[in-house]
Amino acid sequence: MGKAKGERNYGVDLLRVVAMYFVVVLHILNQGGASIGVAEGTIQFHTVHVLRGATYSAVDIFALISGYVAMVSPGRFRPSKIVTLWIRVVFCMLIVTGVFWFFTDRTVFADWSWGTFFTPFYSGTYWYITAYFGLLLAAPILSEGVKRARAETVAAICILGFFVFSLVPTVLESSAFNLVSGYSMVWLCIMFVFGAAYARADISRRFGPLPAIVLMAISLFVTWFTTSRGDKTFLKYTSPTVVIFAVCLLDLFARIKVTSKAGRVIVGFFAETSLSVYILHVHPFVWNQWMLRFASYYHMMRALQFFSSIIVSALTIYVACTAVDSVRYTLFAVTKLPKRLAVLDRLTDRFSAWLCRRLKAKTR
Repeated sequence: MGKAKGERNYGVDLLRVVAMYFVVVLHILNQGGASIGVAEGTIQFHTVHVLRGATYSAVDIFALISGYVAMVSPGRFRPSKIVTLWIRVVFCMLIVTGVFWFFTDRTVFADWSWGTFFTPFYSGTYWYITAYFGLLLAAPILSEGVKRARAETVAAICILGFFVFSLVPTVLESSAFNLVSGYSMVWLCIMFVFGAAYARADISRRFGPLPAIVLMAISLFVTWFTTSRGDKTFLKYTSPTVVIFAVCLLDLFARIKVTSKAGRVIVGFFAETSLSVYILHVHPFVWNQWMLRFASYYHMMRALQFFSSIIVSALTIYVACTAVDSVRYTLFAVTKLPKRLAVLDRLTDRFSAWLCRRLKAKTR
């Protein structure tokens, strides 16, 4: 592998930021209503489909990054990550709920379940958080499997997996394996393995960036060409064109070197706060009150203004959510909460070791 064990790749961190920005753009097009009323065949119409084709890769990118990072990190189960994620989700939800409680009409709380705060992994409020929770449990085993398996085995599994789970089901429009078009833990696990395999193969050192650029262009063209004609076959997380686009982006960003200390601090901060951008702007109150069709009048704008309005709106939402999450980020840093929670990892390791010794003794 090109990266030494434990060495952070800030280019991949930057991709994490870009992927979350993609999420916001996609939500503006759909929930925000920017794509509503756009006349077929216009520049605005094709802009929508190009943006969708590119931004649909976001979820795959996040799972790929998780797999990539796992290959340069210790392959152990860390309960502290799950607890930290739980605290993070609850904190962000409390902030949004507090804003609506004190500054808006409280009628939005009529159907709100307060128990949602304490069960973010099971409430269904955030599908990605639920799926990611499952991925955190499976990740140590998946990453160790990729590390220990023969290179030929890993390559064969990824190639076959691409055909079995992505290409064939998409072409046949099959719902086999219950992947739910990628809205599932199973799909995140598959993308995790792809990301880990990419890191192990160290493709960026074996090939130049040109193949990735060409494949990205072809994939985006196919997605745009089909969706602009009303065929959404390739517009889902499990689509082969979306998967290829995501893998190629990972390849390109993994090559980026951030050498300056200031650059690393900035990229690191935005990478650490990126997940909260999703948690904050997809909170049910924000999603249904503020995000719902706020951009539905964009279709009346000229082409350049239409495009720039989407880009600026996404940037505004991203920056606003990041500013809010900076409070949590600062509290975590001041209290050193993630490090303090590491005691859970040590206790889990000790208990597991004790349990294994007991089981081993009983089998003798």
